[in-house]
Amino acid sequence: MHLKFSSIYDTYGEKGFKSRLFFKYGKVINQRSLHDIQKDPNFDITKQVETDKPIKLEEPNGNYGGKWLINSPLQVEFIANREESEVLFINGQKIDVLNRHFKYHLKDLRTSANDEEKIALDEKDKNKTQNELNDNNSRKKNEYIIEIKKYKSGSNNSGQPISTYKIKFLIVEQNLNQSLKWFAWNPEINPEQKELITPELTKDGKTLTDKDGNPLANPKYDESIDPNTGTKKQILWIPKSTLNKKITEKLKFWYPKIDILNDYGIFAEASVLGKGALRNLIVDKNIIKNSNVKYYKCKIYDKQTNKWLKNDELEMQELSPENGNSQNAYMSEEGVWLIAASSNGSISNVKLVIIDENNTPKNYFLDELKNKFDNNGIELVRKFELFWNSTLGVYFKNWLINERHYEEARINKISYDALLPLYNEYVNGSWEFYNPNEIDKTIDIFNDFKWSKLNNLNGLTNQKAIKEFVLNYIRKNIASNKLTKNLMENKDWFISEFTNINDENKFLQALANVSIYGTNENNNYEGVKLTLIGKGLYANSKKEIYFRNEAWHIYNPPIDLSKIDIQDNLTFNISKQTFEGKNIPEEVADENYRKAIENKVLNFINFQLLEYKNKTKQNGKEIEMILDKDLEIDNFNEVIAHLMRGKVLDKPIELKLIGKNANLYNYKTINFKNLGDGGKFNLKNLSYVLMDNKNIIKETNPSKIKEKIIELVKEAANKLALQIDKDYKIFAINNDAYWLELVSKYDDPKLKENKEFYDKLVKALEELKNRKTFKYGDKDIDIEFESKDLNIKNQLEHYKNLIIEELLREINNNGLNEKVLSKKIILLPTDTTKGFGYGYIINRVDKAYNPSKDPEWKPNPNPSEDDDIVNPSNKPNKDKGFKKIAKTWWFPLVMIISIIGLLVGTIFLTKTLLRKYGWSFGKRARRNKNKKYEKAITKRKKFLEKEHIKNQKELEKNIHKN
Repeated sequence: MHLKFSSIYDTYGEKGFKSRLFFKYGKVINQRSLHDIQKDPNFDITKQVETDKPIKLEEPNGNYGGKWLINSPLQVEFIANREESEVLFINGQKIDVLNRHFKYHLKDLRTSANDEEKIALDEKDKNKTQNELNDNNSRKKNEYIIEIKKYKSGSNNSGQPISTYKIKFLIVEQNLNQSLKWFAWNPEINPEQKELITPELTKDGKTLTDKDGNPLANPKYDESIDPNTGTKKQILWIPKSTLNKKITEKLKFWYPKIDILNDYGIFAEASVLGKGALRNLIVDKNIIKNSNVKYYKCKIYDKQTNKWLKNDELEMQELSPENGNSQNAYMSEEGVWLIAASSNGSISNVKLVIIDENNTPKNYFLDELKNKFDNNGIELVRKFELFWNSTLGVYFKNWLINERHYEEARINKISYDALLPLYNEYVNGSWEFYNPNEIDKTIDIFNDFKWSKLNNLNGLTNQKAIKEFVLNYIRKNIASNKLTKNLMENKDWFISEFTNINDENKFLQALANVSIYGTNENNNYEGVKLTLIGKGLYANSKKEIYFRNEAWHIYNPPIDLSKIDIQDNLTFNISKQTFEGKNIPEEVADENYRKAIENKVLNFINFQLLEYKNKTKQNGKEIEMILDKDLEIDNFNEVIAHLMRGKVLDKPIELKLIGKNANLYNYKTINFKNLGDGGKFNLKNLSYVLMDNKNIIKETNPSKIKEKIIELVKEAANKLALQIDKDYKIFAINNDAYWLELVSKYDDPKLKENKEFYDKLVKALEELKNRKTFKYGDKDIDIEFESKDLNIKNQLEHYKNLIIEELLREINNNGLNEKVLSKKIILLPTDTTKGFGYGYIINRVDKAYNPSKDPEWKPNPNPSEDDDIVNPSNKPNKDKGFKKIAKTWWFPLVMIISIIGLLVGTIFLTKTLLRKYGWSFGKRARRNKNKKYEKAITKRKKFLEKEHIKNQKELEKNIHKN
């Protein structure tokens, strides 16, 4: 059956515009405080909001629906008649339609609560000034005129409409804004302030240019300083645990529907001031009387007492919102302050400011907190987190990228005021499409990041200690990743083997069963499996981890190494000169000297361990401990280098013998002393000591970088009584161009943004290439930029790569915008030492950092010799002086003539003697010299072989004796 509308319906049925015009209101926050949410263990995220309710501003009248204020985005929908003779207009513009269905979203497009900019409704009025625009020909950026026009049937929707309906909405999402400004900030009359926010160099109001007419970059310009306030701003996350009840009772915040979220904190804008702050509150004029605006300030850290204030010490001072925009409302007490404002239906607008006369204007809020501690000794920086690194921030950023197509660079520059409406839109949208039962298959919480190296349990047999080891490894890795650090164990993930006591005991017993190296069973040993499984949203996540427990021996009960009965001191006499000879290269002599000392130390320890084995065997329970299998030397490199210094160091060195096996605890100390003459110390041996520490810094200031390099080198060298400048020098320690690679690659395009800087850098690097020698005694010798010792070279690269790999894992897992750079440290010998030393310094630096914009970096294209502690190749020594050469111009001429005459006479005499005596121009002498060198090497080799046989016999003799 086919139904057809009657003529009566066609005439009257579709005239009710209002019945087919729909408004979908968004969500607004209810009156629950942040404290209410945080204290509720069963907090339900669905109960923090309510549907927005329009507030009437103008009465409806006839075909005018009135004017209404709402605090959330609004969706407008209109279904037109079948004849399609009805059209929806918003602010005079036609709206897209599909299947007679008009749909449009209304938002607050203002940049702040006091943004009064008007937009022309008609194209012909677009060039009018703001004063020429009025309520009839324009509208504000948050004001919407919704109009439906019905045209006569068959008119092609032209001519005058036969009926209309109009309604207005004012969208107020930006209901209030705060501003914290340097109280004395006035760059227009203060040149020192002006140059901080001016990109180019100026003089008398005019931009300075180079010879090509290009503007000269201002090295003091800092683009991160807000020109309006004189401050550098950060958006921070304040975790749930940071703020006390007295504050959270006055704050309001809401959260999107993310099941993973369990840190119910709040975000805030943070800034740094050295002096007083001018505080302003801007409230939308349409809501100030209707929305119950609350405005507070509270000091949370007191500088004078160096104290993070407790709840009963806090004072929430209520401020008047009506006078919040005074130009004289300042704060000047030193400390960390929180300033907050909120209204009905809105989240709190929160600012943090640190006022301290010692603050550095170049620093951000978190930078200044690094050296400040609370009354419990906890660093204040740990109480806050960059918002984009928080769990909520990570999800919000993904939404901006995927739904709003923001690039990461743009996200990092979003202001707090611009962030608020975007965040509200994100929260509102999450309610519309939320499915609490949906599994997020795109996130693998266990395998979307790199886990740290899993160490062998090395013979651990105590099941309680094994469980602690396993849980520490898992929890540490989960906590070190940006997406998983706030996940809750047993709520978001669980350990399959720990779900019941029987499975747990079975796992721990299996792992306590140590696999012995060298056995057939060990050849097929895979370890003991542990399974992690995700829950709820992460039910798709799973990871299997195999824990290994392997050792050479089982020690049960565990042994306290400090109490084992072995000889704990040895004094010997080995001198370096024993290994030196006229034709023996320094590197060969030093390596033989090192090996002799190493053998002395290792043979002594091995003999003592053998003695201990025999003693325990006689007592009825043989205990065998083998060096490098069950035991290791904790400070081997330092001990050997110390002993190579010989009698120069009159105090013995304490060697620490520690357990590789987990059941060998504490350590045994053995004192060694060498009475021999160490001769000139070869700095190669200092390289090993430098590699005992992780030489990691996090710095961009060149002066501080150099200070830390010197400090790290001195720390290692001081152990051997080596003094900087007296016993060694650091290559290029005063040369910015050399160390620049710790903050930027030389080929980084950002360096070219400052042409003057880049040109100087290129020249400085070219100059560095020419610096190939340095003064050693009375000679200029070549610098060895790479170690000739393959062992040291390989160890250095391995050392560097291991540290960089671990740092990159941490950076990537936490989503940090950082890079890792390294630079080789080269140590030059002085008159008291020989050889070259090497090390690596490793730096973590923000990827956005650009040294070409930092005036602290000054690559010098014309460095003095002291800048590099070397002499430039192919260049005259500047100390000799041009004037001296000019005054003695005749002397070189006489010398040249004399030398030519001498050469001619020498050639004549040589030929005569050659014919008379059959001379061979030194070939015979060189052959004799080579033979002597070979004899010396053979003699030395036989000596070492005899020493080895002698030591072996002594060892066997002592074994048989016992």
